[in-house]
Amino acid sequence: MRCAEGRPSRTGGTISLPSLQAARQRSGFTPAELAGRAELAAGTIHGLERGAWKARGDTAERLANALRVEVDDLAKEKRRSA
Repeated sequence: MRCAEGRPSRTGGTISLPSLQAARQRSGFTPAELAGRAELAAGTIHGLERGAWKARGDTAERLANALRVEVDDLAKEKRRSA
């Protein structure tokens, strides 16, 4: 679900988080550490990072808060290395 401005909605639906792994690595957290900080299962982090699952709005918020970034930052497409 997207807001009128085209940003991911935080109130419902699901959000793909293609930049989650990069944000986690920049923060220096292991998947297990991030899971603990966001009060999620480590398997959830793995599934989201692989793109196998999309996050509910509340899950995306918890991850963003744990990483001290905005949900929009996690929802941005990953940059490809040349």
